[in-house]
Amino acid sequence: MSNATLPSPPPLSHRAIELIIEISTITAVALIFVVARISSRLISVGKLGIGDLLVIFSIILGILFVALAGVGIHYGGAQHAADLHPQDLSRSIRFTLISFAPGAMSFTFPKYAVVLLLVKILNPGKNHRRFMWVVSVVYGLLVVSAVVINFAQCQPPAKQWGGATGKCWSRQIIVVYGTVLAALSALFDFYLAIYSTIILWRLQMSWKKKLGLSFALGFGYW
Repeated sequence: MSNATLPSPPPLSHRAIELIIEISTITAVALIFVVARISSRLISVGKLGIGDLLVIFSIILGILFVALAGVGIHYGGAQHAADLHPQDLSRSIRFTLISFAPGAMSFTFPKYAVVLLLVKILNPGKNHRRFMWVVSVVYGLLVVSAVVINFAQCQPPAKQWGGATGKCWSRQIIVVYGTVLAALSALFDFYLAIYSTIILWRLQMSWKKKLGLSFALGFGYW
C-alpha cells in the first residue's frame, strides 16, 4: 500500500481572497433582500406565491454556487495553472465547472419571478404577455444549453480537469456562446426594467409614489 500523501492545497493568494469576499458579499446582499421580500409577503399576505418560491430556490442555488466556487478557489482557482500541483489544478477546474450550473440557474429563476410580478400588477395586453413569456422561455432554454455545453464541450467531460483523455470543442465556441448569452441576459433585464418604469410613470399618481414603486420593483421587495 502506497504511503504517498496528497499535497496540501496552495495558500490563498490576495486575488483568491478578494474573489471569495466579492461573491460572498453579493450573495449575502441578495439573501438580505430575499429575506425582506419573504418576510413582507408573509406579513402582508400570509402566504407565499410561485414567484416567492422561485426567488427562494434561486438564492439556494446562489449559496451552492458560492460554496462550490469557494472550493475551486481553495484549490488554486485564482492562481496561474503553472504554479499549481496537478492534483490541485484538477480539483480547482472540476469544482469551478460544477459551480457554473447552480450559478447560471441562480440568475435565471429570478427573471421568471419578475415576469410573474409584472403580469400580475401591470396587467399587460394578451400579445405583450405572450411576448414576455416567449422571451423568458427562450432565455431559459439558452441558459440550460449553456450548462449542457459547459460539460459536453469535452468528451468525456473529465477531459476538462485532466481525469481522462479525449477531445474538446474549439474554445472559441464557448466564448462566443457565453458572450451572446450574457448580452441577451442584460437586454432581458433592461427590457423588464424599462417596461415597468414606462407603465408606472404613465399612471396618475405623485412622482414620489412612482419612484417608490419603481424602487420596490427594482429590489424585489414585493
